[in-house]
Amino acid sequence: MSASIVRVDTYTNELIDPQAKIAATATKICVVYDDSINGRLQVATSLDGGLTWSIVELTSSAIYGCAICVRGDVFHIVYTLDNGPNVDAYWIYSTESGWSTPVSVIANLSLAAGVGIASDGTFVDIVADERYCRITGTTPGAEEDFSAIAWTQTPRIALISGTPHVIFQDFDLEKLYYTYKDGTWQTPELLSTNFFHQGDIINLAGTLRLLYARNTGPTQIVYREKVPPAAWGAESVLDTTQLNTDAVSLSGVGNTVLKAWSKLSNSTNRQLYYSIGEGNVLIPSTDITKDQNPAALI
Repeated sequence: MSASIVRVDTYTNELIDPQAKIAATATKICVVYDDSINGRLQVATSLDGGLTWSIVELTSSAIYGCAICVRGDVFHIVYTLDNGPNVDAYWIYSTESGWSTPVSVIANLSLAAGVGIASDGTFVDIVADERYCRITGTTPGAEEDFSAIAWTQTPRIALISGTPHVIFQDFDLEKLYYTYKDGTWQTPELLSTNFFHQGDIINLAGTLRLLYARNTGPTQIVYREKVPPAAWGAESVLDTTQLNTDAVSLSGVGNTVLKAWSKLSNSTNRQLYYSIGEGNVLIPSTDITKDQNPAALI
């Protein structure tokens, strides 16, 4: 497999930590990102496999995080918006004519709120901080707490047969936890200590796939699987580096899972890696500097 680097945004200056996230169908790619320089949320769309891009501004207000998923041909985005004095989470989705009107789903979040989103075609589930909201049709349900752990951050969510499965970070203690809802939210299960702030979870063919980075002296990229209600399988270490990892991401089709991550290759550059099945492949990326965050991986 070969890959190339294509610039999506059109700014003269580099974006600072754009929180970029990506989703794709067979005919369309969408990248949502935070233009933190100008304080606005934008979506870049490609209909030719990433060769050319069109950009739409979704909001001109300051945001603090975003996530995207796709089910069928519909893209769903959640983002956090600074309404001063509150930070609230909003949901929008793609339509034939563009994008829907934003709907408020979770209110009064922290400035550092991380967000996650998943859809199974019937429900759209959103997590932000320690909070959870299920959208049925276009109507958000009541907010719930999925965790009572202090400093719950960077949640990610997957759906299997309508059941939400969530991973999240205890930021204060640098631990990674997993929980799910079976009538009520279950006691969080500790998955890893020395968690390095980056994790992702997806449902692929009824199996939960988990990818995360942890700092054990060197940084390790770890992959695990789970077929509920069975326990998590053994850890598989995909990569070990003495340098920082800035982003991890999972996607897949059928039973084939794609695992991707970035890391500092030296004091100047980041590099991107991906793994399909066995083996890791370096994606050419010498033009990505250490001050850029290539968080949009698929």
